Amino acid sequence: MNNDIYYIKYEKMYAGWLNRVLFRYNIVDIGQCKHLVQINRKVINKKVYEKIIKITKNNKILFSNNVVSNQYNNFFSGKLLMKYMIIDIIKSMQQMIGSNFIQEDLYIAFCKEVDYNILSDLSKEFKSINIITDKIRKIKRIESKLERDNIAYSISNNKKKALKKAKILINMDYSSNFFEEFYINRNCIIINLNPQNLLMKNSFQGSIIERIEIDYINNNEYLDPMEYDKNKLYESYIIYNKYIDTRIIQKQDKCIIKTLLGSSTKLSPKELKNNFIKSSIKLDKNKKKD
Repeated sequence: MNNDIYYIKYEKMYAGWLNRVLFRYNIVDIGQCKHLVQINRKVINKKVYEKIIKITKNNKILFSNNVVSNQYNNFFSGKLLMKYMIIDIIKSMQQMIGSNFIQEDLYIAFCKEVDYNILSDLSKEFKSINIITDKIRKIKRIESKLERDNIAYSISNNKKKALKKAKILINMDYSSNFFEEFYINRNCIIINLNPQNLLMKNSFQGSIIERIEIDYINNNEYLDPMEYDKNKLYESYIIYNKYIDTRIIQKQDKCIIKTLLGSSTKLSPKELKNNFIKSSIKLDKNKKKD
């Protein structure tokens, strides 16, 4: 296995019943360790999938929209793209809500290592960075960098207090189970970067951004964005790049966010603005109680 990526697309190769009986494929190298694989199968079952894995040498694959791949299309989730476009997501939120966040506190939950450049860029959009983690001992290096750069921050795993005041939360990699014991501002806006959708308690009334829709300039003559999931296709372009390098590429490609989405529906400016206002009102009430 290496860094090659294979794009699987259906092409009819025989007439009539022969196309259903005989399995055939054709590989076209399209540059930069990427390959277009044309196969004469529309539906990917276990047997066909095993053949594809053998053809692609167990590398990452992306199926086109004219292939029914079901559970086998899980190499790209679009969440890495969201992580690398997190500043764009924040700016889209600001535009939809009609307010900047320079006086707001950002809450960010993670247990695995995070590119410090992401935290540094986020710190420029918020008053402070509040890290929520159960791996406090493992983030000493990040902590020292935050102190070096004079970034206001806190680190906590207090389930009763850590997220009680959170208006905006970025979940980098935790599953739903991690948040079950936390008291979370019920109108919090959550950006979920975990490939698995977040399932919060029934009392939670906030917004969860699970996906984005993007647009960009495409210069690949072999891969038409209309024939693939556009987010996953772009993610396949940048999956082996670092955050800083990807930001430069995105500017060159004029990659922009068109829409913020929940698990199944588009998030409206009204919904985000209402939750942002409600979370602020609840926070003010808590301050008076204190």
